[in-house]
Amino acid sequence: MLDYKGVRVKADRKCADCGKTIKKGNFCWTASVKYYGRHWCCDRCMRIMMEEEYDEELALIEEEVTEICYWN
Repeated sequence: MLDYKGVRVKADRKCADCGKTIKKGNFCWTASVKYYGRHWCCDRCMRIMMEEEYDEELALIEEEVTEICYWN
């Protein structure tokens, strides 16, 4: 996952994931991708993204534990 930073929006922006308008003064997440520029992500999409990443990490850990148990 990119390094996202929580910010207050200075002008209306559009969420890069869902397309929802993020109104000026609201909180959102932003990241700057080299050669692609800055993009904004609403709080709802960020939570979904973080949950998916957590689930992937948990699956990898479960797989490692199963493999260790199998070999012991």
